[in-house]
Amino acid sequence: MPRQAQPDEIAEFITFIASDRVRFATGSELVADGGFSLGPVR
Repeated sequence: MPRQAQPDEIAEFITFIASDRVRFATGSELVADGGFSLGPVR
């Protein structure tokens, strides 16, 4: 994604990972950077 996240998108992500919907994800590293850490978009 060639843009930065909006605050409401990050809030949605945090709400999701704090919910019971991910109760089986333990010890996972979840990155909410829109793919930025993968490098430049070509």
